[in-house]
Amino acid sequence: MNHDDVRLIEELNGQEALERARQDAEADAFKFVSDSISNSSNLESLEQIKQTVFNKHQNKIAFLKARVQGIVTNIETGINDLVEISTNLTNLKSDIKSIEEESSSGVVVLDNFKILQGLATIWERAIIIDELMESFKTADDTIEMISKYFDENEKAFSIKLFTTIESLIDFENDLLTNVDDIGLKRYVQSRFEKVHQCREKMIDNVHDCLENALEQNVDQLIRANWIMVAIDEHDKITEYLRSAITRQTYAKMQDIDRNNVSLYLQKLSGMIETLPEQLELLIPALPSDINALELTTSYINTEIYKMLVNYKDSMPLNAALIDAMIKCMKDIECTLNALLGVSPSHEFYELCGTLQNTFEVILFEDYQKFLDNIISLDIDSVATKRDGMYYTPGPKDLIDRLFDAYNFVKGSVSNVVQGARPKLVNKLADAFVNLTNSAADSWDMKYIMAMINNSVDAVKQIADFAKANEDIIKTTEEIKKLQRPWSDMKNRGLPVLAQIIYSRAVSCDDDFRSDFEGRIDAISEALSDVSKHLFQPLYKKLVSVVTRELVPHYIQSFFMKSWEKPKTQEELESLITSECNALADMFSNLEQLLCKGSIETIEAFRDFMIEPYDVLHDIFHIIAKEYNDFTPGLAMALLKLRVDVKDNKSDYNECWSAFEMMYQNVDQSRGDSYFNQENAAKKGILK
Repeated sequence: MNHDDVRLIEELNGQEALERARQDAEADAFKFVSDSISNSSNLESLEQIKQTVFNKHQNKIAFLKARVQGIVTNIETGINDLVEISTNLTNLKSDIKSIEEESSSGVVVLDNFKILQGLATIWERAIIIDELMESFKTADDTIEMISKYFDENEKAFSIKLFTTIESLIDFENDLLTNVDDIGLKRYVQSRFEKVHQCREKMIDNVHDCLENALEQNVDQLIRANWIMVAIDEHDKITEYLRSAITRQTYAKMQDIDRNNVSLYLQKLSGMIETLPEQLELLIPALPSDINALELTTSYINTEIYKMLVNYKDSMPLNAALIDAMIKCMKDIECTLNALLGVSPSHEFYELCGTLQNTFEVILFEDYQKFLDNIISLDIDSVATKRDGMYYTPGPKDLIDRLFDAYNFVKGSVSNVVQGARPKLVNKLADAFVNLTNSAADSWDMKYIMAMINNSVDAVKQIADFAKANEDIIKTTEEIKKLQRPWSDMKNRGLPVLAQIIYSRAVSCDDDFRSDFEGRIDAISEALSDVSKHLFQPLYKKLVSVVTRELVPHYIQSFFMKSWEKPKTQEELESLITSECNALADMFSNLEQLLCKGSIETIEAFRDFMIEPYDVLHDIFHIIAKEYNDFTPGLAMALLKLRVDVKDNKSDYNECWSAFEMMYQNVDQSRGDSYFNQENAAKKGILK
């Protein structure tokens, strides 16, 4: 027994009282022996003595019982040695009974009872000291045994182990209650520190068991739940078990590629089908007031719901994801109803409803993104067929996206296919418009040629697609609406291509005056190169557009200030006749039939500059009929370029009224803009 143990016992029993009792007992014992020898006759009434002795001993017994009971209450039932205290108390009662019998003999010395009282006090305190020392030893041995057990079994927990630890802690609390000295309190706490560490470790093991409940057996779960109830953590059992189911779900989902939306959500909904097996494990182990079905429903309405929301928020929002999520949630609902007879929460249904409401909106947004991507990439996708013709995959890709989008909607869980079909067709028609506009505005010669070629193929592709997919394109109006942008592409693309060819061959109209033959050759070469990559029917139409574009520029070249006007009319006639005949020959060689208007116009211009004034009004009409922006004012400006105008002023003046009269017979509804009237006015050419 160390010094702190002695101090603790002395604190518990009262050191001063113990010493005083011992001294009094020794003196009384000596006096008792002496008086017995001298046969003292100090007598009292038998009944009075009996009652006095009995009362004194009964009070002492009650005090001792209360004292002992206060010290050893709630000590672990496994510490069996403390039971001896009650046996000793029984023996004490027997001694008291013998004293009573002695007093019944009729004569008792009063001092004998005081001596016996002191001896009893000494004996009682000695017994308590021995019992406490034995209890300390037993507690130390138990604590050491438990600590060693945890060192060897880190994940251990049991009901017996728990009750033993709790009894030791109760013993510690009783000791602390009866000790006032702070130093002794700390000493007691240090003796029981390992017990608290073991308790914390055991509770951690219980929590870990429940967090991995689906990996345990029923016996382990029963013990864990019993301890959870004992430590007032009953309300946390559901939380831990739900966490265990969630942990297993995440573990099984970990190897699934999150980017594979269909597979991931299919696996997630499939997890619900394993719930009955999990319930078979959990139900026998649950406290009676915890409903397993409510636990499962809570798991779905919280953890599965949370996984669905997190997955939606972490992934790019698109129609495929939304459709897969709706399907997954409907599968979960059906599984719950079929297997467990329960339904998801209001929040679950609300999320599903929100997804269904946004499906059609996201569908059209995704569809438009696909179409826009095709349009933006098409300019870089120009390819060459075996015959050298340029083309792009844009039209077919756009048609394929309509097919894919329609079938996706048709196979989706949301019943919106009938309302979505016409919108999908209209968006495709708009995409064709955007694609053709993009090509025409690109000023990319190769791409424009490819798109002009596409205009022929696209019309046929649309017709074939409509015939093969009558459930997608149902009306003739829809077919025409899809084909119209490609007809417009041909009509719009050829003039743009002609402008590109002309602008590359002739930087400005002045070039005709400085290098007429070079410019004509450049135009011919450009057209020859185009003929290798453009469908021949389209090429022939292009030639007619180029020649029609070229004639006004050639005529306007005579207004350029850099041109040195010939000195004589004969020189002018020779120059114009030579150039106009060369142009007419080039037009005839390229495509005589389609260039007929350009040929007639260039020949009319030649005659306009060399024929007598009295026939010029008819020649003017030929040119104005082909180009309705060839106005009388412009014609008069050209006449001024004739060298002989100074000799024919009266005829020149008469031409104005004649031109105006002829111009009234020209159809001006086309609104041609081949001649740069604004520029001519700025230069003072028009008066």
